[in-house]
Amino acid sequence: MLAGKVALITGAARGIGFAAAKAMGKVGASIVVADIDAPAGEQAARRLTDEGVTAIALPCDVSDPAQVERLFADAVAHMGRVDILVNNAAIQKIEPLLTKAPETFDRVIAVNLRGPFLCTVAFARHVRQRGGGGVIINVASALGVRPAPQYADYACAKAGLLALTQVAAQELAPLGIRVVALLPPATRTELNREFFAKPEVVNAITERLLIKRIAEPEELGDAFVFLASDAARYMTGTALILDGGYLAT
Repeated sequence: MLAGKVALITGAARGIGFAAAKAMGKVGASIVVADIDAPAGEQAARRLTDEGVTAIALPCDVSDPAQVERLFADAVAHMGRVDILVNNAAIQKIEPLLTKAPETFDRVIAVNLRGPFLCTVAFARHVRQRGGGGVIINVASALGVRPAPQYADYACAKAGLLALTQVAAQELAPLGIRVVALLPPATRTELNREFFAKPEVVNAITERLLIKRIAEPEELGDAFVFLASDAARYMTGTALILDGGYLAT
């Protein structure tokens, strides 16, 4: 389905990003593992290579414009082109609004919203230079639609990412770029390992889900393949909701 395509995935060393890389690689895509954790990125690329996927790792803090520009320049130098961008890199710190430091809020917004903006612009400029055509997948969250307590910065960033999805879809359509979002469910990743280690937390979350369990990253892989492929060729400016029924409760 994605043979001959090159996918650049931010935050791809682990969790949802690695699941996306593995699923896309399985159907023929070459993968650029972009991650701020360089050793983890290299390890992820080796794991993909061991499974027969063409993959490289490039370090990047997506909130830094210079690093993002270098990321895309290096990706094109190694792979020749980039066809698919997955804006997945994200951080979170779960804490009450009244105790959240401004610096924490700013950093979450920088990674979770500024980062996708910078990567989107860099990708679009590359696409324009090579003649058009591509897909951007923004990993948003149901919390961007229905926020929960203690997620002020994260929810604001993900709501903004949904808005960016629509704006970018409108502006980049002439370049043949589709821009879509994926709203994943509560997913067990390195980002929230300690959080989900608490039974009371898991119980509180699953009570709000129609599918009464926390998702595993591997369950999201097929959604990325669908959104990146021609199967979704008429889909842009909107989101695929894969939230375990969270928004329906």
